[in-house]
Amino acid sequence: MKKKAALLIVRKNYREIDWILPLLYKINKEYKLITFFQNKISLKKFSEENITLYKKWKKINLFYFSPPIKYILLNKIFQFLTFKNKYLSQLANEYFRKKIYSKNYLEQVLFKNNLGNYNVKLVFHEYSKNTSWINSFLGEKDIKIIKFPDATVPKGNYKIDKSNSKKIKYINNLIILASSKNDLSLYKNLYNQKNIKIVGYPRYEDKWVKFFTKNKINKSKKIFLVGCKQYKPNQKNNIKSQINSIMNATSLIKNSLTIFKPHPAQDIDELKSMLSNFEKNLWKVSNDHVLNYKNLAELFIGFHRSSTVLDALACNLPTVKLWSWKAMDKNDFGEQRYVKRYGIHNSILTELKLTKLVLNENELKRIILSNKQFKNKLLKKQKINFRKLTVYNSRMAKTLREIFK
Repeated sequence: MKKKAALLIVRKNYREIDWILPLLYKINKEYKLITFFQNKISLKKFSEENITLYKKWKKINLFYFSPPIKYILLNKIFQFLTFKNKYLSQLANEYFRKKIYSKNYLEQVLFKNNLGNYNVKLVFHEYSKNTSWINSFLGEKDIKIIKFPDATVPKGNYKIDKSNSKKIKYINNLIILASSKNDLSLYKNLYNQKNIKIVGYPRYEDKWVKFFTKNKINKSKKIFLVGCKQYKPNQKNNIKSQINSIMNATSLIKNSLTIFKPHPAQDIDELKSMLSNFEKNLWKVSNDHVLNYKNLAELFIGFHRSSTVLDALACNLPTVKLWSWKAMDKNDFGEQRYVKRYGIHNSILTELKLTKLVLNENELKRIILSNKQFKNKLLKKQKINFRKLTVYNSRMAKTLREIFK
């Protein structure tokens, strides 16, 4: 009898692994992990930029693979040549789906690497549009497709945001994992409700948080942790301005160290360049996971819509969120819809009272300079709301048994 395996698809970057990895640990005795990286660069960055998470993934990963370079190059050429011809473009996509993203191709890869005794029963794919992998396995009776969030930020507020009532076809081998009821307003617009399962936040279970070793930092230092954000080239000056504001504020504290946690898609050398005007003993760029900083920082500072705010709360760190400059970009239609829903500077995280909004550098300085009692009070309120958000964690084991039975 063949052994059971789970296939994890990594499309863009290692951020996609962060949400699902603790769940993969839970099922690893029964389903051995095989990982597909759409490009080898994302794997290289993973091994260099998030070492803690990389080691945890590597510990349970049986085998990984990527598309052959010849097919990647051919695909790019075909995309360029068929750009204006929808029919030819569809033919090209179908060709590469069969060559790279099919059950037959997967079986060939496993056989060539002495893994022919494994049978893929689960396909994990971050929440996105249906890609070639998804289309190859939809409707298969013996394979379950499991789509999961690529970040922990709630998709909405279930008390305010309502889904439409249109009927959506049920797909028998598709499961959509949601973190909380707040995700349903989005998912129910896209999937049949019977396909959606609320499992909670695997990343914020106590057992997983404790799995991360606490960093050894000089206890005499006052630590401020910053969760960075991806940005477009034309937004570089906005990011640099906010980094200056952060450093101007934290530098007011004697013997402080401000640690910047880069976004997976961020240029680390560019971040270091932005910080180069400040003394080197005042800042550090860290490749560690936020969960490595449990109880270590005075305050967590997040950029607008940064999902690492929730990581910080799982680590018992009080959090603030910076003012937004993204609303100025009128061509960013996604952000303009967000502004219409939440306002210019607020976000779902401030609406759910999971973080405190600061509107300018002076406000940030006041919070940085506030006493321990103020920060503890801030954390206490935020943790109450964090526990409300993660309430489904108490039912996670039962839900997972139902999904993987």
